[in-house]
Amino acid sequence: MKFINNINEYQSIHQHSDGFFIISPRNYNFIENNLDCQVCGFLLLQNDDVYVEKFSCCIKCGLKWAEPNRDSWLNGWRPDDNEIKVEILQRKKSLININV
Repeated sequence: MKFINNINEYQSIHQHSDGFFIISPRNYNFIENNLDCQVCGFLLLQNDDVYVEKFSCCIKCGLKWAEPNRDSWLNGWRPDDNEIKVEILQRKKSLININV
């Protein structure tokens, strides 16, 4: 792991429980579970930042459940497990692979 020696004083490194390494700014408050949406479990992407800050979820869960139910969401409401499972299946069906 030669690259670990190249981390500068402004960076820190965290090893995820799955074994990979995450390099982040030293002042970043790293929480391991912030890589996945707390609702659907999908990997969080850069464009999910606003929804993670506001609602602790990805943009898709935020648009589907958090925004329309803002008050309830902020008071702890979440969709039931079956509704989440249906959404996950829908998203998986919509994923396509384009071979060029």
